[in-house]
Amino acid sequence: LGRGVPRVRADRGRMEQVLMNLAANAADAMPGGGRVEVRTRKVELDRASAQRLEGLAAGPAACLTVEDTGPGIPPALLDRIFEPFFTTKDPGKGTGLGLAVVQGIVRQHGGGVEVQSEPGRGSRFSVYLPAADEQAPAPRPRRPGRGRETILVVDDDPAIRSLIVNVLEPLGYGLTGAAGGAEALEVLRSCPRRIDLVLTDVIMPGMNGLELARAVKELRPGLPVIFLSGQLEPQGTSGALQPLLPKPIRPSHLIRKVREVLDGRS
Repeated sequence: LGRGVPRVRADRGRMEQVLMNLAANAADAMPGGGRVEVRTRKVELDRASAQRLEGLAAGPAACLTVEDTGPGIPPALLDRIFEPFFTTKDPGKGTGLGLAVVQGIVRQHGGGVEVQSEPGRGSRFSVYLPAADEQAPAPRPRRPGRGRETILVVDDDPAIRSLIVNVLEPLGYGLTGAAGGAEALEVLRSCPRRIDLVLTDVIMPGMNGLELARAVKELRPGLPVIFLSGQLEPQGTSGALQPLLPKPIRPSHLIRKVREVLDGRS
């Protein structure tokens, strides 16, 4: 950790997602082993550097770097790595959304991302965030929200369903799962009064999450739905997916959003 790194105004859950995506990519690039280094430092961006980062203002900033000792990225691919759905991984090994999500989150926070890589010499991703104008005091940590409600988790990935259960069940929530939209509707029909919230993936075989939400609205008007997605705004949704939890799911973000929605604050 660098000395004198300025405070930044950022959503903690989204920054955790940025770090996790970058670290996961670094690990995937080194199946035979290697080293990942994560660093923070204070930087002073001049005008040329700020323009290179597409819109970041010149001045003091915090820099987070994630560097690996993997095989590096071929020069011909460097200009495409932030494109949604672009991936160099084998089929079934990645969606091509990880870096696109990273760039989207960082830009939402007024920052920029750059990559330095050479074949055989690893890769370094640097995230720049502008320093906050005011040195606000650190917020006091809050206890995780607890509840007694029952939540229906809909996702075709059993690992995602298991993660959500492992996070929420110890807090007192009741959890039931479904592998798709049709199965979720059967659960709602069989126990209509028992479900207080639906957590659903957006992209699923057969009925997608948006279609499921419309069916839920007809079956149980007023039943809240939270969407899960690896994209900031999947194509064709036009802002309809609210509230939205990004994947990979961060436990702290999940706990907070579930409580906000159940309490009517989101």
